[in-house]
Amino acid sequence: MTTLTLIIMRHAKASPDSPKGDDFGRPLTSRGKHDAARMSQWLRAKFPDLARVLSSPAERTRQTVAAVTASWADAPVMPEVRWDPALYLAELPTLLSVLEQETTGPLLLVGHNPGLEELVWHLLDGQEEVLKASKIMPTAAVYALSLPSRGSRVVSKGARLLAHMRPRQLPELA
Repeated sequence: MTTLTLIIMRHAKASPDSPKGDDFGRPLTSRGKHDAARMSQWLRAKFPDLARVLSSPAERTRQTVAAVTASWADAPVMPEVRWDPALYLAELPTLLSVLEQETTGPLLLVGHNPGLEELVWHLLDGQEEVLKASKIMPTAAVYALSLPSRGSRVVSKGARLLAHMRPRQLPELA
């Protein structure tokens, strides 16, 4: 059985409105930009070998990915970024289908709720202390999992929690 380090991140705090009046174009708020920058530093420290980023192409996820990958600007190799339209507001079956195509990592998956929250519940056994919170995937939250797979199938309830972080748990930037 092989394993994949899967890092699941919800986009940072977004504006309720977009310049075009659509959900897809909603940008990050100033708090969202601040939180994404803080999470970027934490991610780089925990996962310096991040290989790839797979993200929804919505404006708020694009801005989150840009802020997160900024921490790798001085790295010998920047993480490869791929925008997948199927991830925009994706539900659990779509997320699982997309993940079954992924075989190398560490992989950062950036997307939206409620799908990401359902994915975390699906992959962890539900007994993890961190899952007892009423909202497990607030904006810019991260769950890093060791994800076992059998062939191309993602195993339900088989993941192991490696790390979890939320912006409010991080110290303020100097």
